[in-house]
Amino acid sequence: MVTRRAIVVILSDFLAQTTPTRREMAAHLKRKVIQSDSLAFASLTALQQANRRHDVVAIQILDRFELELPSLGRMVLKDAETGDVVEIDTSDPKRCEAFRLKQEKTQEELKRLLLSAGIDVIQLRTDVPYIAALERFFKTREKRRRH
Repeated sequence: MVTRRAIVVILSDFLAQTTPTRREMAAHLKRKVIQSDSLAFASLTALQQANRRHDVVAIQILDRFELELPSLGRMVLKDAETGDVVEIDTSDPKRCEAFRLKQEKTQEELKRLLLSAGIDVIQLRTDVPYIAALERFFKTREKRRRH
């Protein structure tokens, strides 16, 4: 336990499912992890409590294919956690656009939730160099905290 005020950095993709079933929730609880599309209430509460005592920064790390589907034609995908299998046609522009819009909305909601809890958030992508983005984020953050 940290007794003095500290900077707490949370690294995550913050991605998961929207409404887990009882069975899925029980499995997550056994692993002491609760996930949701926007950020589970229990996780948000824990982050808010930590932010009262410390300075919490959420760094979200995403791959571009978590935000947009590549045009690869028909694909069969299996969820590593649930085992669910789905077949999709990634060459369908309407489906790809719907996926992109859903992910964009999810990202906006996540950012809104974290900021409303007083938690600074930055999104980093695996396909974009991150050093400049981190420098900009912390310089801007420092200027904002001085005023």
